[in-house]
Amino acid sequence: MIKVLIAHPNEMITASLQMLLETTHDLQVVGVAHDSVSMVMTALRLRPNLIVLSADLHNLPAACDMLQLDRFAGKLLFFDDTPTQIQLHEASQVAPVAYCSQASQPGQLLMAMRTLGTVEQAR
Repeated sequence: MIKVLIAHPNEMITASLQMLLETTHDLQVVGVAHDSVSMVMTALRLRPNLIVLSADLHNLPAACDMLQLDRFAGKLLFFDDTPTQIQLHEASQVAPVAYCSQASQPGQLLMAMRTLGTVEQAR
């Protein structure tokens, strides 16, 4: 089972992701956050395998720093149309990172989650 934390400021997108993941047998939503502070606190408490996040989260670089200091062992999947190269680079310093456009089909998003969620992390 891949434990997923959804971190997105848009509550409609968060609810849609939760509904999509409820249809699967191998992806489980263990938490939801709508800002970077609650994302970090929830991730440190619940230890998800995967965080599906938005580049629009306020203060994302500081959140990545906090996860890195705690040696976060999960992976990060940007579900967004706007992550910058800098944001992707900063996040990649914390954990393996992937990107999936919000315009992607649901099956593509689920495949990205499964692929990234099962990758062994060499740290």
